[in-house]
Amino acid sequence: MRGLKEAFATILVLLLALGYAGSQWAYLAGQPEAWAAKVDVPQTQLLALALVAAVLALGLAPDREGRG
Repeated sequence: MRGLKEAFATILVLLLALGYAGSQWAYLAGQPEAWAAKVDVPQTQLLALALVAAVLALGLAPDREGRG
């Protein structure tokens, strides 16, 4: 379970970094409104909700590795 949690955390950090980099690129390109319109869609909101639910589920799941 610990490996799954670490992999999920890595994926989340990469998604956050890519989103931040994209927003900064759009700002520097002078198109922040276009970026906001692209990411402010129901699919992104549902993905964020699913990720929050997964984080809660993984956070509540006990680690059984190392216990004997």
